[in-house]
Amino acid sequence: LWGRLLYNPDTDPDVWRRYLRHEYGASAGAAEKALAFASRILPLITVAHHPSSANVDYWPEMYTNLAIIKTKPSQYDYDLPEPKTFGAASPLDPEMFYSINAFADAVISGTRSGKATPQEVSFRLDEWAGGAMSSLM
Repeated sequence: LWGRLLYNPDTDPDVWRRYLRHEYGASAGAAEKALAFASRILPLITVAHHPSSANVDYWPEMYTNLAIIKTKPSQYDYDLPEPKTFGAASPLDPEMFYSINAFADAVISGTRSGKATPQEVSFRLDEWAGGAMSSLM
């Protein structure tokens, strides 16, 4: 759908709705609504929290958790910023999103900017996951 709409943003919605009706029958509308919410989640996770630039190591759909306090090496140590913890993971767009550690530093120093905070990202993820779930119920 993303590729189709990039090619032609004015594509008639029936193009994808035919497929949804074929696959999901009477639940096609619920599936479309759930996908509208759920399809936003992975791009936000990817842009807001990215512990490794290596596509062979970082797989957001199968996340390998990082420690909050460094106690042992992780698989991302070779390119994760110091102190190589969950909070140190950089966003892919550091002009738009705070890393967890950068946000904590900004709050303590009183220098917050207009960047999206970890709480705002968390809120959006919860909102979209809840929207997807409620669409299917």
